[in-house]
Amino acid sequence: MMAGADTVETVLGPLSTTLEGIKLFMKVIIDTEPWLEEPALIPMPWRLFVIPEDRPLRIGVLWHDGIVRPHPPVTRALQQVIEALKGYNFDIVDFSPHLHDEAWAILSSLYYPDGGEADSEDIASSGEPWRPLSKWIIKDNPCVKKLSVGELAYWFEEREAYRKEYALHWKKYDIDALLCPVGPGVAPKHNTAKYWSYTSQWNLLDYPGLIFPVFKVEKDVDVWTGYEQILGELDQENRELWNPEEFHGAPVGLQIVGRRFEDEKIVAILEHITDKIGLPRQALI
Repeated sequence: MMAGADTVETVLGPLSTTLEGIKLFMKVIIDTEPWLEEPALIPMPWRLFVIPEDRPLRIGVLWHDGIVRPHPPVTRALQQVIEALKGYNFDIVDFSPHLHDEAWAILSSLYYPDGGEADSEDIASSGEPWRPLSKWIIKDNPCVKKLSVGELAYWFEEREAYRKEYALHWKKYDIDALLCPVGPGVAPKHNTAKYWSYTSQWNLLDYPGLIFPVFKVEKDVDVWTGYEQILGELDQENRELWNPEEFHGAPVGLQIVGRRFEDEKIVAILEHITDKIGLPRQALI
């Protein structure tokens, strides 16, 4: 964990070209018992999750977050994976988004409780100009300001209230894991990645997410046909970023999310899904 970053928990996020690499990283790190040196960590070993044989796995599907609809290849990836799962022993449930706009308001208020002062000082000392996305998230973000003790306490209360509310929302669906977009599109062009909520949502909730490849963009297939409804201003901005010609051949991924402390469970479920429906076992280059 990052010392002092108690507003939004910061942890190691391993990258690997294979699921086996993720499993190895997680087990090796946890087997060192890092909580013996970092008291903020919970003493929890890497546990084996066994896929149940007496019932089907129940998978929720979040098609979009109600604010920004993902680009066509992301929706196609969701459709393809879900259709494949229906041929095996899975229960598929549509999962409704729950106040994801509120989550971003809370999160972006807690990202920089010092008003971005430390980051601004680092950028100034580097002698380099502000990069567009750094300026956007710190200087242009109306939620970023130096918080008083009272204001910080208020946002902590909002965070915990939202976590409680979302836990109840999740419980209502009784799912083992949630399948959802990992972003509003494929890897974005430089300086255009201004919508983070498909991952920051789980940062706020402290839920584990695991990203995996599905296929690549096909310019003749991944078009906006059938998605005429605009969800709002942010959705319109994201829609304008999509150009099938420019993104043809780009890798398309999704993510699977579990509840807090269910890291082993989502790794096991993704491995099970991969075996059943033949997902790529290595990163798409």
